[in-house]
Amino acid sequence: MHKLVISDEGGKTILVPLVRDELTIGRKEGNVVRLIERNVSRHHAIIRRRGDSFILEDLDSYNGVYVNDERIDGQARLKPGDRIRIGDYRLALDVDGTAPDASVERPPELDFGDDDDAAYTPARLMMLSPPAIGAVYAVRDGTRLGRSEDLELWVNHRSISREHLRFEERSGEMFAVNLSNVNPLRVNGEEREEARLESGDILELGKVKFRFLSPGETFELSPEESAEFEQEEKVGAEVRRSGRAVFFGLIFSLLFVAALFLVMRRSEIPPEELEQRLAEEREAAREAAEAERLAAIAAAVDECDRAIREGDFARAIDAADRALAEFPDNEEAAECRADASYFLEEQLTFERGKEALESGDIAGAHAIFSRLHEESGYVETEEFQRARALYIEERFKLLRATMRRDPAGAREIADELLGFPQLSEERRREVERIAARLDRRLGRPQ
Repeated sequence: MHKLVISDEGGKTILVPLVRDELTIGRKEGNVVRLIERNVSRHHAIIRRRGDSFILEDLDSYNGVYVNDERIDGQARLKPGDRIRIGDYRLALDVDGTAPDASVERPPELDFGDDDDAAYTPARLMMLSPPAIGAVYAVRDGTRLGRSEDLELWVNHRSISREHLRFEERSGEMFAVNLSNVNPLRVNGEEREEARLESGDILELGKVKFRFLSPGETFELSPEESAEFEQEEKVGAEVRRSGRAVFFGLIFSLLFVAALFLVMRRSEIPPEELEQRLAEEREAAREAAEAERLAAIAAAVDECDRAIREGDFARAIDAADRALAEFPDNEEAAECRADASYFLEEQLTFERGKEALESGDIAGAHAIFSRLHEESGYVETEEFQRARALYIEERFKLLRATMRRDPAGAREIADELLGFPQLSEERRREVERIAARLDRRLGRPQ
């Protein structure tokens, strides 16, 4: 079975079986895989199944999608072992243990199905319902689960409390302890404040279901089971929508009959009742105006998103400001404006660095470009790379010029140069030899 391994800079990792035909990735709520760092676009990428292969598509994201360290142009066909980078996140396509080197891409808490060592398979939870059917989470003593992003297991679903559950290991057995005063914990359909977990137990937190997997247990969710769980969710949603439709249809019918009756009997209605009916009509008009206002806000947020994708950040900020003027607490508008402001600042920083480079101020250009986020799309530009290469060359010349008259200062320059990953191997060896000679002159231990 193909799986997507997702790791962030903090070392948190999840495993998502690729059982869907489409898997969306982005920062906005509602994506199958939601990545919350600022350098991930709201709708960043999508993985589509095509028979036995998978196609990764960049959805016009601002910072791009990288496969094996190369930015893709539109789409790329994925192969087992491919390394994917989206913002600060590292992803890898894995099929039965074909993920890249475990020391880099595979932390010891995950089971990739090809290792009998129980150290790779602690107790785990497998999600059986949206938002991420098939996602696997390792759990240990003290692991907390909830909607708060600073917990060990973060599940973004409104039916889950901010800090909902804690796992405790007692005498080799795993217990689940409910931390929510509002939302219950159900284990195999029974409401529990605390439960000793056994293999195969079904945990329900709000509307989200998990299956408990004991240490060393091998279990994979088949595509048929995944489709069944998705269908259950769709049926429930349809039932809820149908119920609302019947309810509002009934209300509309009653209002229509009442209005017809009002027209026919208007002359017979007492003044007080007539005033009440007129007030209700005014309220309906107010609600219609409010609906129109909300639609305009949504359109402004959409324009903000579109402007960011097109690189027009000033227009994006203007659109977000229009939405916030009408609805100051609109989270989507505030988030989109923050994104646009961040990207505009990156753009202005790049332009200032470019101007310094064109004027011959290599050190100034390097200093300005260094303020860019390391995952910024501008890092891949010809101007950034040229400024970095010229700066390294200038610093190397200064190192050679000052190594006799100022060995301490030269040693600092050597440390700076050795910190650049872009330093060629030949130049790195030369700087290391100079650094060793300077250490001897300065009486430092070798």
